Amino acid sequence: MTASINIVFCEDIRQEHSFKIFLIGVYPDDLVPSFLPQVIHFSIWVKISNIQDGQYVLTSDIGFDSEVQHSIESPVKVEANQQLANLYLLDIPIHVMNPGEIFCRVKGVPGVAEFTQKLRVLNPIS
Repeated sequence: MTASINIVFCEDIRQEHSFKIFLIGVYPDDLVPSFLPQVIHFSIWVKISNIQDGQYVLTSDIGFDSEVQHSIESPVKVEANQQLANLYLLDIPIHVMNPGEIFCRVKGVPGVAEFTQKLRVLNPIS
C-alpha cells in the first residue's frame, strides 16, 4: 500500500487536555491578505497515512513561490500496525512580497519521492 500525504495550512494548531487537536483558521483554498508585502505566520498539519513501520527523518521545505524559507527536519517513529504519522509545524513565518504561492514540500516518506501542497496568495482586498 502506498503512503498518502495530506497537508493543511492554518493559523494555529492546539492540543487540549483531552488530546484532541484543534486546527484554527484553516485556509481551504486561497489566502487574501489585507496588504502586501508582509510576514504571515502559519501552522501546518502534515498527516501521513499508510506509512510502513520504522523510524524516519522527514524534511519539510516551506516557502513562497520557488524560494525555500524554512527547511525543518522531523524525526518520526511509526509503531507496528500504526501506519500513521502526524507533523505539527507551528508558527512558521513566511515572507510574502506579492501574489503567488506558499508551499510545503515533504520529503523522506518511504515510497513517495516528495509531496507538495500549495496555498495561493491573491491580491489584497482594496
